[in-house]
This record gives sequence, structure tokens and C-alpha cells, in this order.
Amino acid sequence: MAASTLWETYEDDVADPVQRRRQASKALYDEAAQTLQDTWRLWPPVMRRALASVALPQMGETGARFHQERLLGAIADFGPELRSLEKQGFIAADETALCGWRVRPLAFVWWLADELVRTVRDDPSLETWLRAQEWDGIFTRSEKTKLVKAVNAVTGMLKGGATTLIELAAKGG
Repeated sequence: MAASTLWETYEDDVADPVQRRRQASKALYDEAAQTLQDTWRLWPPVMRRALASVALPQMGETGARFHQERLLGAIADFGPELRSLEKQGFIAADETALCGWRVRPLAFVWWLADELVRTVRDDPSLETWLRAQEWDGIFTRSEKTKLVKAVNAVTGMLKGGATTLIELAAKGG
């Protein structure tokens, strides 16, 4: 899909390589985001929480640190879900990762980050989103505040998420 999308930018006569990558990344991310959203929606809440428990520390690697002990502590409770996510190719064991796992399609981390950025713009929206995930009651008020602060702290970096993702992939990063 990425190669096809990039090829289309050549056919559109986009001469600047940076502009080609940006145009391809936007088209590719828009397509992937829909698939990721559908996948997320079809998963049961416990599967979503298992993936989020792996993805949130990975987002934290971008520079924002927040209290994650409760999420990380829950990793042990997600054995069947983690095995299923691994079997489906969504995560992989990684001894260097904070929680011992890493989300394999980095686009899923960016999608979830974008979802959180959209959600935390105002607190009522966060409450609604948490209820929709069937996660209400999981986070304390303090943890919700820290989650909002963490997402806001990385918002600048996340704005160019898809472009950054494609550029890193193109450079072999």
C-alpha cells in the first residue's frame, strides 16, 4: 500500500521528495486510520485496554512521561489478549520496551495518539470516550488529569504523526 501510494505521487508529478513523502503519508494514513478505527471498534474493551497498555508507554518514549504503573501492572492480567494481539501481528515481545511488548504497526500507536489528542481537548469528551471504551472507573481523577497532560505534552510531536511515520519508514527508522 505504501509503495503504491508513493508511486501515485510520482504519477502526479510531485517533484520535491519531501512533498512526495508528505502527500503519500497523508493518503496512506487516512486509509490506514479507517482500518485501525474499524479494528478498534470491533474489539472487546479488554482487548482495547490490552493494546492501550502496550501503546501508552510507547507514546511516552516520545518524551512525555506520565504515571503508568497502574497500566503496566495490568499487563499481567491481559495474558490471553496479549497472546491474541501477538498472533494477529499487532504486538511483539520486546525486552527493551517498558512493558515487555511493543505495538508492531507503528501506525496504530499514531492512530491511538491522534484519537487521544482529539478526545482530551476537553474533559467531558474524555469522560465520554472512556465510557465508550467501557473504561469508566478504571482511571482515578488524578490519572485522567495526568493522561490529559501527557497527551497535551506530546500534541506538538503528534500533529505530524503520519508524516513522521512515513519519513522514518522511508529512512529505515
